[in-house]
Amino acid sequence: RYTNSEGETGYFDHNGESLHKAFLRDPVHFSHVSSSFNLKRKHPILKRTMPHRGIDYAANQGTPVRAAGDGKVIKAERNQASGNFVVIQHGEQYITKYLHLSKFGKGIKASKKVKQGQTIGYVGATGLATGPHLHYEFLVGGVHRNPRTVSLPNAASVAQAELKEFKAGVEPWINLLQSNLQSLERSTQQSDLTLGLTQAH
Repeated sequence: RYTNSEGETGYFDHNGESLHKAFLRDPVHFSHVSSSFNLKRKHPILKRTMPHRGIDYAANQGTPVRAAGDGKVIKAERNQASGNFVVIQHGEQYITKYLHLSKFGKGIKASKKVKQGQTIGYVGATGLATGPHLHYEFLVGGVHRNPRTVSLPNAASVAQAELKEFKAGVEPWINLLQSNLQSLERSTQQSDLTLGLTQAH
């Protein structure tokens, strides 16, 4: 566990590599996938073939929708097709979109910074929707990817400028673990020897 100079806390291995993904696979607690990623899907309302560039997660009205990763809100708006929707930019390469929300989370608006897991809105059926669900999109370099199968990057490692301090804090714990392991190995070897002598008699 390490808290960096900006006050952000995470969990890392002994080399400072993050132990969690930069994105949540599913940004909402859902009952089932009601529509999969399908570039040739027939739209249930418009009745014509239209690319479905995301995943529809069926969920109860008002279920919290979480930011899939740390980022900045670039849109929190409403239109006829998407209803209430939020778009989040994650660094330079990744964008996530959340559509058909019943309402936005507290304080969610353009330019707002959000953290992974933060509530950004609530499941609804606004826009062109046949029932309450979250339509979720994941873009890499401007290209839509299947949110269920796209390879998710790890969260950022400890910054190079802070790595020396991080390792200095970790070293005593590693030494303690190694010492305990060595003691355990000696204890196990002694137990095996004692058991062997007992069986020999």
